[in-house]
Amino acid sequence: MLEFGATSPSPYTGIGLQQMTGVASRVDARATAFAHRDRQYDFLIVSQWEDPADADGNVAWTRRCFEAMTPYLKEGVEDHSAEK
Repeated sequence: MLEFGATSPSPYTGIGLQQMTGVASRVDARATAFAHRDRQYDFLIVSQWEDPADADGNVAWTRRCFEAMTPYLKEGVEDHSAEK
C-alpha cells in the first residue's frame, strides 16, 4: 500500500482501509444489499483524474495496485466506476 500511495499518478487518487466494525458488522449479511459485513476492513482504491489524456496512466496504476493487493484480499469485489 505504501508503494502505491507514494506513486499515485493523480492528486485525486488514493488507497486506504475503511474499518468495518461496530454496528455495521452486527447487521445480518442478508438484511441489506451490502453483504460483506464479516470483514474487519474494506480496501479502497479511489482513482480519479481531470485530464482525459491522463486516463491510460491512471487506469494502468489502478490495475497494478489491485493486482498487487489481490493476494491479501478476501473474495468480493465491488466496482463503483462509471465506466466498466
